[in-house]
Amino acid sequence: EDDSGLTKKEKMVRRVLSMAMNGSISAVNYLSDRAEGKAKETIETKVTLDEVIVEWSSKYKKRYRNVLKKSSVLEKRDLSPSDLKHESARMKELFFNVYSKSKFNAAKFNTDVFYDLKLIEKNVSIFGYYHEDKLVGFASEITIRKTLYSHFVGIDYEYNNQFEIYNRMLFEQIEFAIKNNLEQIKFGR
Repeated sequence: EDDSGLTKKEKMVRRVLSMAMNGSISAVNYLSDRAEGKAKETIETKVTLDEVIVEWSSKYKKRYRNVLKKSSVLEKRDLSPSDLKHESARMKELFFNVYSKSKFNAAKFNTDVFYDLKLIEKNVSIFGYYHEDKLVGFASEITIRKTLYSHFVGIDYEYNNQFEIYNRMLFEQIEFAIKNNLEQIKFGR
């Protein structure tokens, strides 16, 4: 698809969304790699999700619908501090799955920090994705001013292939940013 006439930022958004649509966790790595290991790249969110989808080719629109269909069996829960305590070991396992696949490796993150963050910060959300009451993925989101920080996720890759967990997370983060009139999303690992 010809993307002449697009700004550099718009081209980057299309590239990242394209990678996400292809089921590639490298969308997050792409942003990190672009900043030489520092998650500084951003995606501006000054349009609606529908406007973004309209710009996609029919191939990607179909892919989006398939992600929604495949992931419809997942239950998304906003995890409470007690949920975080209960799921602590599983969250570490899921995060390590992502960490071990990442091209950029820094110090290992201790997911137990989420418990404390939920207690002291109202703009922190940790979402669990469940299949038949089993945690198969999680996403952390912190909103500061007009920016959504989505730095840490965990995924069970066995379920990701079947249920498109990662892609669902990306779409929901984009939708959340748009609905809450946020100006940008900063992805990490």
